[in-house]
Amino acid sequence: MAAIIEALKRTSPEADNQNAISMLAILISGTAAYYETGSAGISKDQAKAFGLQMNVANLGEESAINKVGIYYHEGIGVKKDDVKAYEWLKRGADKGDAECSTNLAILIINSNVKEALPQAEKYLRSAAAAGHRDAIQALDKHFPSKEASISFALAKGLKTNGNYYFVELMGEKHEIPPGRDVCKNRDSPWLA
Repeated sequence: MAAIIEALKRTSPEADNQNAISMLAILISGTAAYYETGSAGISKDQAKAFGLQMNVANLGEESAINKVGIYYHEGIGVKKDDVKAYEWLKRGADKGDAECSTNLAILIINSNVKEALPQAEKYLRSAAAAGHRDAIQALDKHFPSKEASISFALAKGLKTNGNYYFVELMGEKHEIPPGRDVCKNRDSPWLA
């Protein structure tokens, strides 16, 4: 794989180079998925799946970084290691990947380290602000607040009269102007 990447770097203009690397990463990640599950006529080999995902993660591809974190957490193709899972998921979260942020927050929450809960909430809020539904749901479940509940309701869909959205929450009716939907507006004040 390293030889292919080096060849791409020599023959492609800079913009096309990243595109080619991304396409190669997608292809390799797809192949890794077949090894992980033993599908498409490929024998199950989770260690090989891990190795392929690790190669792609080292290129900085967020979906592969997330997979490597999950593989470490669940012990898929590699010895279970939550410290390494944390490191990989944090790497993706720090790049702004909502999936990594969500999985990192859940890992932190499940560690039962109360001092780390504010950090988990921060990662969930970041992913929720990007419209990640699992993050919104986890935020509502683990850090309940009026804002989190409204965000969760927004993500699930609301009734509208064309001008305002309506949410019924804890017996109260709330009107929310259009544009406040966290799935469409990263700067939503509902998650501030």
